[in-house]
Amino acid sequence: MSKTIFITGASTGFGRIAADILHQKGHTVFGTSRNPGKHDTAFELTEMDVTNGESIKKAVAAVRQKFVHIDVLINNAGRVMFGPIEEASDNNIRELFETNVFGLMQVTAEVLPIMREQQSGRIINVTSLAGITATPSIGIYSATKHAVEGYSKSLMLEVEQFGIDVLLVKPGEYMTDAFANSLASDLTIDDYGKYRNLIDQQVSVKTPDNLLPPAEVGQLIADLVDQENPRVDNLIGAFSDVIPGLLATPEQIYAVCRKVYQLDSLIQ
Repeated sequence: MSKTIFITGASTGFGRIAADILHQKGHTVFGTSRNPGKHDTAFELTEMDVTNGESIKKAVAAVRQKFVHIDVLINNAGRVMFGPIEEASDNNIRELFETNVFGLMQVTAEVLPIMREQQSGRIINVTSLAGITATPSIGIYSATKHAVEGYSKSLMLEVEQFGIDVLLVKPGEYMTDAFANSLASDLTIDDYGKYRNLIDQQVSVKTPDNLLPPAEVGQLIADLVDQENPRVDNLIGAFSDVIPGLLATPEQIYAVCRKVYQLDSLIQ
């Protein structure tokens, strides 16, 4: 059955791959980009900036003009920032949170009333393994992804009563435009010189020769659109098989939350 899919950050990387696959499957895909005119896509690519509330409202309204339903929202847009946490200025921190956290929340807030009205929907938030474990050298990025983790898991428990699923895709490192488009720190602190050099060396060797291509993540996102009874937490890539052993299982946490807050009583 064809679905109407709204996906942010669909011009490159994971989002572009997923959008292409979903379009080829026969779904109606509305992708967003800050500069749609720079990209040639088979699916519809509309202009939207996740840091601009009016831009978000306009893009969602454009979809509603053509289709009553939005069946799937894929929050994929995001940016990364390398360097010590202390070298991030207030503006750096706010810019990263505006894109990775507040933008995602605003898009979701715009789509949720539609899904509640139709009593169905699926939200797929692309986060990161950095959202569930400590990640020095990308600490601010890691903080944004931890925020998305907490937001998504809480939202999942609140909206499942309306027939809405919230799923998480948590990739490790893949060769995408994230490195080229990374945010630069405004500050330089001499005491971090050696550490910064170490980071720079590590980033410099992140090439297509030693990083996985992003195809399998795009495929996973696309597969989750149609899966029945999908997993909430979907880890993929380097270290994805190691990190869960360091943590309590999400299923145990979800079960406790449902019992304490008696959430099962809300599900018809």
